[in-house]
This record gives sequence, C-alpha cells and structure tokens, in this order.
Amino acid sequence: MVRRRLAPVLVAILVLISAGSPRSAAAVAERIISSGPCPSAVTISGIDFGSICIRIDVSPAVFFMWGGASWLQLAVLDPAVAAFTSGSVPFAGPTGFLTQDNANFFWDDTTNRLRLGPAITGALTTLSIQQATGEAGLTLQLFSDTSNDAWIELWRGDTLRAYWDRFGLTNFLGNEAVPSYTFRSDTDTGMWSSGPDTIDWSTNAVKRLTLSTTALTLTSGDLLPLTTVSALGGASNLWARLYMDFTNTATVGAVTINKPTGRVNIAAAGTSVVVTNSRVTAASHVFAVMSSADATGRVISVVPAAGSFTINTVAVTAQASFDFVVINAD
Repeated sequence: MVRRRLAPVLVAILVLISAGSPRSAAAVAERIISSGPCPSAVTISGIDFGSICIRIDVSPAVFFMWGGASWLQLAVLDPAVAAFTSGSVPFAGPTGFLTQDNANFFWDDTTNRLRLGPAITGALTTLSIQQATGEAGLTLQLFSDTSNDAWIELWRGDTLRAYWDRFGLTNFLGNEAVPSYTFRSDTDTGMWSSGPDTIDWSTNAVKRLTLSTTALTLTSGDLLPLTTVSALGGASNLWARLYMDFTNTATVGAVTINKPTGRVNIAAAGTSVVVTNSRVTAASHVFAVMSSADATGRVISVVPAAGSFTINTVAVTAQASFDFVVINAD
C-alpha cells in the first residue's frame, strides 16, 4: 500500500543529493534498486515510502519508477536543455529525450503563429514555413489510395475561395468587382466567370471582355485604339481585320440600333433615314456607304446628334441599304 505521495520521494532524493552526504545520487540509486522485484517497502533516512520504488540515473539525470515488470521513465528532458523557453515546442530528440529547437520550430503564443524553419525578416502568417537558402515546401501525399485525394482549401469567412487538388487550382467564380484571379495590389482587375462556359475580364471593377463558346465580346462594343500608330510598333503592325458588333435590320426607314455598326434601309425615292443610337453624341464620327446597287442613290452627308444620327442621300430609285460605322473619341 502507498503510504506517502510521490512528491516526498523526490524531495528526499533531492535533499540527499544537495546535502553532499555520503548518500550521493549514485548511492541513493543503489539503496533503492534491487536486482529482483522492487522491495515491498522502501525506507530512506527513516522514512517509509511503502511500495513505491524510484530510481535515478546520474548522467543524464533521469527519474524512473518501478512498474512491476520494468522501469518507467518519469523525466526525459535532454541534459543540454536547462529549461524550456517561451515559445518552445518540445519534441523527442535523437536520444529520445525531450528537447527544443526554437531557431527552427517556434510557437508565438502572443500572435498564435507557428514557424517552421529559421526566422526570416517579415511578418509571420498563421503558419510560416521559412528558409534562408535552399528550398521550402509543403507536401500532402497519399500512398496506395486511389479512392481519395489530398487537397488544400482556402476559406474566407463561410465562403470557399479556392480549392487545390490533383486536378489543379479551382477558384470561386468571382464577379467584376472581385475577380477570381487578380493582383495583390489591384484586386478589382482580373479574370472571373459570370456563368457556365464563360470567362470574363474586368478592370477597375467593370467588366470589359467576355469569352463564351460562341463569341469574344467587348462589353461596351468598342475597340479603343492606341494613341499613336508608333505605339503599335509601326504601320506594319496595324490590325489586318477589325471585327465589331453590328445589327442588320430589315426595317425600312427610322430604326433604333445601339451598336457601333449596322445596316439600315431607305424606301424608294427616299432621301434620308434617322437612326437612334445610344452610342452617338454630337461629337461622334459616323460614316455611311450605300450597300445596294442603285443607279441614282448615294450618300450626301451623315449628321450626328445626341443619341442619333441622320443619313442624307440622293433619292434612291428603289429601296436601298446603307451601312454605317460609329467612331467615338476617348
């Protein structure tokens, strides 16, 4: 039966060691160790410790307790470690003793951050893997398992923002103000998806370009030229073909077409047609040509106004078609 707590045993041992008496640490170890089972009662300096049996190894200083069949190690601190410092993450060293390596394995309890690798100038993230030279990496690996995957998920609040597995990086759809793929210093510019089989591009939080399975569409319908020809590298690098959004209408006479290009119709003997177009201002440049074979018809002038323009012609012999192009300044 245990008649005293374990603490008096350790106190008695430490007292004997510190007192410098003939009962040195080795002597104490000899006194309480037997070659057979632990004695039914252990007495040191007149104190009966019952059936508790303690052993001390002097170098390194390790405490053991008899477990009935073997010695159980109680203290496993590496002799080279005087004490754990703040932020130490204890682990078993090469000899099996608890040790620390704050230079490469450190927990910052103030900011709740874990660092692996040598400290490098710069703020730590929640988990920082740092390396001054050589390589730094993070590996997730599954062996002999074809039914499961290793993956990394990135969340912001309750929203999954990115998912990375063996198929690659899968990002959230995003929108024109918060694109899926963007730039750290310009987060409202980048690429995103407005729906299935669609890729969109935004600048300054405004959608500019959309690629679908059927077309590449400029959101505004405009293709803005560079300031000078030299900016393109010379005249030889100008566009060989220019595709613009257009509408061909069967309507004869006044019509609404909010596109930069299109085709309108003037009735036989007619001399003008008014086209309502939200892209046109009084400063717009609007060009028109007759696209029908008519013996008398031809364009005299094209007059822009706010929200519309008028094509004036010589009277056509029969119904005729006219193509137009709207060009706006910056």
